[in-house]
Amino acid sequence: MTPLERRSSLKIQHLAGILGYTAVRISIRGSGDIMNLEYVALGILIMVVLILFYGIIVIHDIPYEIAVKRNHPHQDVLHVAGWVSLFTLHAIWPFLWIWAMMYHDDRGWGLETGPGNDESLKQRLDEIEARLAQLEPAEGE
Repeated sequence: MTPLERRSSLKIQHLAGILGYTAVRISIRGSGDIMNLEYVALGILIMVVLILFYGIIVIHDIPYEIAVKRNHPHQDVLHVAGWVSLFTLHAIWPFLWIWAMMYHDDRGWGLETGPGNDESLKQRLDEIEARLAQLEPAEGE
């Protein structure tokens, strides 16, 4: 090893020693503060995980709660399907929400016709049957 290489090697070792000593001195002096921050960070992490966990469970149950409020005839199925949606990463959850929202206790599924419409439909049916009765004898002749 040449004297120049030896001198640069000593300088690097000296610099590493100074930096290492400084790092050790800082970590020993500030270890109490760092430990407290680690515990705070761990506590925050645990709280976030718990909030997310329980938040997902509450969200999956929204269609069932809507079904109970509306006296839906398929409440039990919506409740079980909500739990199944947890395992599908809530992929079927929007369909459960739509299914729960479609039913109303006062008007059902909304597909039934009102009493006024029944009368007009009955009248139209009678007119069509009368015209059909007029056309049938003409075909038989």
